[in-house]
Amino acid sequence: MFASAEFLWRVNQEYVNRLTRARNYLDLLEQLMVERGSDDVRHRFLPTLRFTRLHLASLSEEHRDWCYTYFYESPDSKRMVHAPSAVRRALSNFQLMRERQANAFEDVAALLYELPRPASYITHVPNGDLWEMLQRSLRDLVRFNSLAEV
Repeated sequence: MFASAEFLWRVNQEYVNRLTRARNYLDLLEQLMVERGSDDVRHRFLPTLRFTRLHLASLSEEHRDWCYTYFYESPDSKRMVHAPSAVRRALSNFQLMRERQANAFEDVAALLYELPRPASYITHVPNGDLWEMLQRSLRDLVRFNSLAEV
């Protein structure tokens, strides 16, 4: 594998990991709100969390489309591109997609930031606080710079 193809793989993998982490935290947070929250808490938070979930799903779908258009040699083989020109094209288009998505992640993070912080008994899990973990994961996606992060 060429170094540039390896770099493309690492960039994509890191982005997928960050996006998946944010989506998982959001799903878990939504479950906790349903299970632990009062009617008032659910009424206040669930619409925004559901909107955010749909928005992240849309951004994941955009990434999936990028994969099938630029990352794979063909949709059928799902083999990653290796030709230097295809790798450059994939990286260039990835960077464009990432820049567009960074704005969307900023918007989603701002929506959550505007909400009052829910009580910690609702959002706390054994490995931390899902509210903080979700916000941190969204900041990681906003700040992701494919050239510097991998």
